[in-house]
Amino acid sequence: MSNKDTKWKRRIWIGPKEKRLTPDQARNRNRIQMQAELESNEDLKKPIQQLVCDVHEEILQEFHPEKVKTTQLRKFKITQKHIEKILFELQRIKHADKRMVSMMARVALSNDRTSRRLLVLTWVLAGLTLVLVGMTFIFLLRP
Repeated sequence: MSNKDTKWKRRIWIGPKEKRLTPDQARNRNRIQMQAELESNEDLKKPIQQLVCDVHEEILQEFHPEKVKTTQLRKFKITQKHIEKILFELQRIKHADKRMVSMMARVALSNDRTSRRLLVLTWVLAGLTLVLVGMTFIFLLRP
């Protein structure tokens, strides 16, 4: 993995929602963004096999959710056990999605490098073709 893949600068977009943030919300957002940048850079440094292993590891980890208030959910006959199971499954999906995004980024970066190399080879081939055509004309025009 090249150093270029982990050296980037975040582009900040300030939309209507961001303009209404309180100072505490803005600090929390910045903290989350910094953590996301660190995790992204670390994932981009990992080999693809390790990312796949991370997906399996995080899916297999247990999740112990805090007790959720069930006053609103009792009328739907949803028990605390149902809530815990749903939260557990959602946590697994969330972690798996996080790693899948990293793997897709690795594939995109790899495809970008391959495309650049293919473009260079195409120009080299075009240059060699021009040389061959030029040499053919030179030998044909020779008496």
